[in-house]
Amino acid sequence: MLYRVGTEAEISSLSGQIPERVIVEVLQGVIVLDAEYGANRDYLTTGGYSLIADTAEDTGLAIVSIGKNHPCEWVTRIGTSGWVSVLYVINNDFSILLYAPESAMPIAILQELEDDVK
Repeated sequence: MLYRVGTEAEISSLSGQIPERVIVEVLQGVIVLDAEYGANRDYLTTGGYSLIADTAEDTGLAIVSIGKNHPCEWVTRIGTSGWVSVLYVINNDFSILLYAPESAMPIAILQELEDDVK
């Protein structure tokens, strides 16, 4: 399933759906967005949001929705959870964080991860 979370108030929708370690990461990101852009903002136009995908198909849908014109800024593992986070900066005031299992990430994104390790 593909989840979109833009504010701290929406975090509870993830409980029991994805690993707690990933929920903590998503929470940290949306807390910053809420503080910088407001918890009551229209996060589809201001500040940004997080996409959480748990299958390769959902990851593909997320990447298509972000757009091929937006390369990722960085890719990192989320501890030992088996999940990865990917940051896309769309413009100065808008970013999207994509979270998905490593097994659901395209090879091109995983190569970015491996390049950072070297």
